[in-house]
Amino acid sequence: MSTDTMKAVVFHGPGKVTVEDRPIPKIQDHGDIVVKVDKTALCGSELHVFRGHQPSGTGFVMGHEFTGHVHEVGSAVKSIKVGDRVVSPFTTSCGECFYCQHGFSSRCTKSLLLGSTALDGAQAQFVRVPTADGSVMKAPSSIKDEALVLMADIFPTGMFAAKNGFKHSTPEEIKESVVVLIGCGPVALCALCNITDYQPKHILAVDSVPSRLELAKSLGAEPWNFQTDREGLDQRVKELTDGRGADIVIEVVGLSPALRMGFELLRPWGVLSSVGVHNGEIPWTGSEAYGKNLRLQMGRCPVRSIFAEALESLERHQDKLGFMADKMMPLSEAVQGYDMFDKMKYTPTTLNTRSTLRPTPIRISRSRHSYNMSAEDSQNSAGNANAIADQLDRLNVDGEAADVTPRTEQEYAESQLTLRAIVSSKEAGVIIGKAGKNVADLRDETGVRAGVSKVVQGVHDRVLSVTGSLSGISKAYGLVAKGLLDGAPSMGMGGVIRSDGTHPIRLLISHNQMGTIIGRQGLKIKQIQDASGVRMVAQKEMLPQSTERIVEVQGSPSGIEKAIWEIGKCLIDDHERGYGTVLYNPAVRVQPGAGPLTTNNGGAPTGLSSGRSYNRTGHGADFSDSPPSTFQRRSGSDAANRPPPPTHTEDGEEMQTQNISIPSDMVGCIIGRGGSKISEIRKTSGARISIAKAPHDDTGERMFTITGSASANEKALYLLYENLEAEKMRRSQAQD
Repeated sequence: MSTDTMKAVVFHGPGKVTVEDRPIPKIQDHGDIVVKVDKTALCGSELHVFRGHQPSGTGFVMGHEFTGHVHEVGSAVKSIKVGDRVVSPFTTSCGECFYCQHGFSSRCTKSLLLGSTALDGAQAQFVRVPTADGSVMKAPSSIKDEALVLMADIFPTGMFAAKNGFKHSTPEEIKESVVVLIGCGPVALCALCNITDYQPKHILAVDSVPSRLELAKSLGAEPWNFQTDREGLDQRVKELTDGRGADIVIEVVGLSPALRMGFELLRPWGVLSSVGVHNGEIPWTGSEAYGKNLRLQMGRCPVRSIFAEALESLERHQDKLGFMADKMMPLSEAVQGYDMFDKMKYTPTTLNTRSTLRPTPIRISRSRHSYNMSAEDSQNSAGNANAIADQLDRLNVDGEAADVTPRTEQEYAESQLTLRAIVSSKEAGVIIGKAGKNVADLRDETGVRAGVSKVVQGVHDRVLSVTGSLSGISKAYGLVAKGLLDGAPSMGMGGVIRSDGTHPIRLLISHNQMGTIIGRQGLKIKQIQDASGVRMVAQKEMLPQSTERIVEVQGSPSGIEKAIWEIGKCLIDDHERGYGTVLYNPAVRVQPGAGPLTTNNGGAPTGLSSGRSYNRTGHGADFSDSPPSTFQRRSGSDAANRPPPPTHTEDGEEMQTQNISIPSDMVGCIIGRGGSKISEIRKTSGARISIAKAPHDDTGERMFTITGSASANEKALYLLYENLEAEKMRRSQAQD
């Protein structure tokens, strides 16, 4: 290697990185600096690109987390000199635009993303940093390199989340506050360190991964596993707050259910601080937020704007965060590092053996980034950089992307997931069996939880849900296929059996995960078919009011079991793409203006179409566009003789339908004596409100169906929730 070249980790496509000679970067603008890298990181964002899960350009130097010493400075640089030890955010900032000047550097108009086709990254012996005065900062000698690399994004984002939660409270209020932290991944644990600085009365940390909850406990929080004890979590928050709800909720997951959980745990006038990126709809209505006087802060952390404050905090907490990285290796072994990280031979680690060429270790870090780049990223536009950086911040449900993906067959076998399939009513009868015997036997034999959705009048489809380990699920679907094959003739379904003596299984797969199952140029789906002997056909269109598609698997029971095993492995590897999926819910749906419903010879309604979707899944609430239950219960002949339900109000506004679930023990307070309260709500809002006579599932909640214009429904929802809150307050006071 000549004195004009350096070693750098270069991305050449999925699964292909090399350590190669590259020219040492030069000053290109008067505001540039060139940094000799001391330590850099290999984190989850690089792993996503390496695995091909995220499209990306090629030929650029990887890496966006680093610390080092200044090697060269441009003539206009004022705050940094040669020899200074510096640290940088994962994006550059100009320091001069409106947003930088006002402390909003995450929206800098000239921002560039390190480790992209727009700007070579820091997995190299040298890195060029543009607009250095607005980007890098001198690093205190008291902070170790291993901790400093967290300053690129992870630690400042955690501090930002905590700061936003407390900034509206007085010291006296903070001392009496109850804080709920949702998520216990790396950013959340950095947030927890900062939360403890404020010394609130009580901190609860919520996650579903026991090891993370143990880390949260060691940092001073009371751990709660929401998957195993959500009801207990609710009760604990009420117990600590005299029934009001948490004063502050900090959400660092980036998924709609997590945000909804935080909203439900929060008291009126509470603060919800969210730093996770949410790509879907916000999981509450305007009426709910209005009724709670919600105080909300969302968005990407302005890392550079809070750098000085974050460095001070990191100096206090660095010794607590040693678990973030535990293995070091030289840059020359980066290819092996990617391979080890990809195959999870190490948990996220720190590598620190000195290179024989230049002292540039590469660190494998506990990170949770994911970003999406394309060839267009080479355009050096700030809008592009900010859009990519927003995606770079995305969290999956576990709070990190890389270190939970299983790799051995045993790890796959033990991994937990849910796999759903569409079945007809007759098929459901075979699966359930007389008095539920078949499905009970299925559970006993495989150890899974299995069930079939309830019958919806006029709807042919039902949904089979199987939850458990992948080994149990694949075996269960093999048994289901055999049961359908054996039981179909006796149920009058002989026509379903193909000429080769097989019965199809129609799986429900998230649209976002279909690419993983199909693979590049269809190679993965071909591999699955070759390995199992089945035939697979994927529908192109998503099912109504959902983001799921059907994958039909046709083959012998043993072949289906093998295919499910391979499909499950794909879903586990790409689990983060499945978060936020809108599940298909078989229901009668009417499109405004579609005309009256008629029935075909089989009695199933025709003239149906999917309407606008309002589906949101949350604890105790289901918002959908399904028509009122009274309309769904009509028989075919009755419906044919009745006029269609109105699709527009008298003022010409489109009629909409929303469903909410309310605990049965709270229904009486909404109905009122002799129906007085519900009548008043109907009259005031102008919406029609019907109430189910019995709970709709085992949650013990009853369905309220609200039909009217958008404004009428909004008013009705507000009044309903206002009554609920008033009743909750009355009961809590009565307990006192």
